[in-house]
Order: sequence, then structure tokens, then C-alpha cells
Amino acid sequence: RYAELSAKQKDFIGCAEKNSEESKGRIGQLVEMVSNMKPEKAASVLSVQDPEIAVQILQLIDAKKASKIFNFMDKDISAKLQKQYLQMKK
Repeated sequence: RYAELSAKQKDFIGCAEKNSEESKGRIGQLVEMVSNMKPEKAASVLSVQDPEIAVQILQLIDAKKASKIFNFMDKDISAKLQKQYLQMKK
């Protein structure tokens, strides 16, 4: 019974790791897309994106480009995302 439970646990962990890797790949694609956008367009896209995903994308973008994107966002959204961004950097 222990061996069966251990095998199920390994399958579950493997599945979770696979999903994590696929998620990182999708985030990478979004980073590439947003990096190629003008800051104004990127700001409008990231403003309506899930905040956690937007922060992950902003974290992987060049810092100068990210600051330009923050400047084009609504002040409230920008402040919220910047707070999350700073917390992720810690």
C-alpha cells in the first residue's frame, strides 16, 4: 500500500512539475510578445491582464521598458502592479 501511495505521489509531483514548466514557457512567449510592443500598447494589454501574470511578465522584461510601460498605465493599476513587482523582487 505504501508503494502504491508513493507511486501516485510521484505521478502527481511529475504532473505538477510539467504544468509548471509549460506555464513558464507560456509566460516566456508573452514576455517576447510584450517586449516587441510599443510601451503604450503593452501598458493597455498588461492593465487588463491578471495582476500576477502581468507582474511575472514585467519582471522578465528589460527594466527600462518596464518603467515606460508603468508610465502609460492608469495610476491605480500601475501602483498596484509596482507594489507586487517590488514584493516579487525581494
